[in-house]
Amino acid sequence: AIIKPQYVDHIPKAVQRNVAQVLDQKNEKQMKVEVCDELMLNKVIDKNVGDLSGGELQSLCYGSFKISMSMTCLVFLFFQLCDC
Repeated sequence: AIIKPQYVDHIPKAVQRNVAQVLDQKNEKQMKVEVCDELMLNKVIDKNVGDLSGGELQSLCYGSFKISMSMTCLVFLFFQLCDC
């Protein structure tokens, strides 16, 4: 099954680890500490992914992306429609 990243509520079905383990897996460029500070992930670092709120899941997704792509991307563009 394909889990699309924009459906953050589906991520816990595919990821059975805690936040630290997810970020450690992507941390080849040693950006974890910086990203956790920037996105305030330190307060949830030991939580299981399934226990995160929607906003925390979004932060984890962005942090994981930033850690894995930080040296190859100069610009990150995120587009999100709202029902405002």
